[in-house]
Amino acid sequence: MRIIVFKYTRGFNDIVEEEVEFENDVTEEEINKEFESWVWERVIGDHVTWYEKE
Repeated sequence: MRIIVFKYTRGFNDIVEEEVEFENDVTEEEINKEFESWVWERVIGDHVTWYEKE
């Protein structure tokens, strides 16, 4: 197993970290895809949106 740490610093002393386990043969692309999902779900998912201007 490989353990990858996802980290986000929101400000002084406000750090979010999570250890994520992957198989030994995981690719960087797979890690990046999981990281992107992690960011959207835990960090900014509730705070951003998009819309079409009428």
